[in-house]
Amino acid sequence: MKIEDVILFERIAALDSISAGGAACGLSATVSSDRLKRLEADLGCTLLNRTTRSMSLTDQGARFLEHAKVLLDKYEAARHSVGKRADVPTGLLRVAAPALFGKKFLPEVISSFLTNYPETRLNLNLSDEILNYAAEGIDVAIRIGKLKDSTIVARKLGDSRRVLCASPSYIRRNGMPSHPSDLDRHNCIIFVGEDTWRLCKDLEDQRIRISGRFDTNSAEMATQAAIDGIGIALRSLWDITDDLKAGRLVHVLPDYEVPTEMSIYALYPPGHFISPTAKAFVKLVDRNLSALELQPPSACSVYDE
Repeated sequence: MKIEDVILFERIAALDSISAGGAACGLSATVSSDRLKRLEADLGCTLLNRTTRSMSLTDQGARFLEHAKVLLDKYEAARHSVGKRADVPTGLLRVAAPALFGKKFLPEVISSFLTNYPETRLNLNLSDEILNYAAEGIDVAIRIGKLKDSTIVARKLGDSRRVLCASPSYIRRNGMPSHPSDLDRHNCIIFVGEDTWRLCKDLEDQRIRISGRFDTNSAEMATQAAIDGIGIALRSLWDITDDLKAGRLVHVLPDYEVPTEMSIYALYPPGHFISPTAKAFVKLVDRNLSALELQPPSACSVYDE
């Protein structure tokens, strides 16, 4: 019995497809089918019920899969525990992340990762859906929110800090708010379900009911609307850092904090060996998140034509 065949079987079972499982291992459907038959011959049993339209595990296949997962985790741990290069990131890393976070924040991380670790490859799955990480073969997933599943292996990377922002052109036309109560005289961009903004400073805790002429369920559109001068928006810092640095947006009410219960996590499949490759990627995400800084708005950039 070859370990490569066991790996292939686990991928086929997880993806519920011989062709998809084979593709995940870099194999054609024909080669994958031949290797599956070889594994079944080695074990002396049928692992999968196969028809032209469906596929399912046999009882023996389900039992073998349970043990195969344990075997593969131990194999991966053993492979990385020996040799001089045991801690060197190598091989394919499968990463999942929210779509906007991936597009706005991860490009610099990915560039650094692939440059610093030339023996790695990276597969990035951008989706706002909650995925079955084990079934999809995901090694590490970035999630933003509150964790509800206590069985998930997670590392908190930080809070998803949010700030108020607007374009310099909007501030020139409407003035810069100096207190949360000033917001009722401003056009605020409403992200779906967030018509009340909470702002805190020292012992002051303000909850401001906002209004505006534009509301949306798209975080990307909310940011673009702020850049286009439509109004003041409440956005995640990781989303608008480049826009703040480039002067497309300025920080509004910088003396006030926006409390958040949203955190950024790195998640790993339960019982999954965390490879040096996954650790290196998460370390870069953590480092870049920690480096996010806010600059005070420049009077010149706001009021000079």
